[in-house]
Amino acid sequence: MLIAIHELVEALLCKAHGVTAEAVDAWDMGPGKELDEPGNDPRAPYHHEHDFAGCVERLLAHELGVDWAAYEDAVDVLYD
Repeated sequence: MLIAIHELVEALLCKAHGVTAEAVDAWDMGPGKELDEPGNDPRAPYHHEHDFAGCVERLLAHELGVDWAAYEDAVDVLYD
C-alpha cells in the first residue's frame, strides 16, 4: 500500500507540474534505464515529484509503525 501511495502522489504531482508520462517514460527507458531508482537522479524530469512522494511514503510508514529498514528489504526482494 505504501508503494501505491508513493506512486499516486508522484503521478498527481507530475500532472500538476506538467511532467508528462512521455517524459517519464523517455527518462526511465533512456538515461535512467540502468539506474536502480531512476527518479532519485536529479536529472530525472520527475525527480522533485518522486522525492516528495518518498517523503509522504516515509511519513505514512512512520505513522503506521512500519520498520523502514525491514520495509526497504522487503521491497528490494520484490524487485530482484
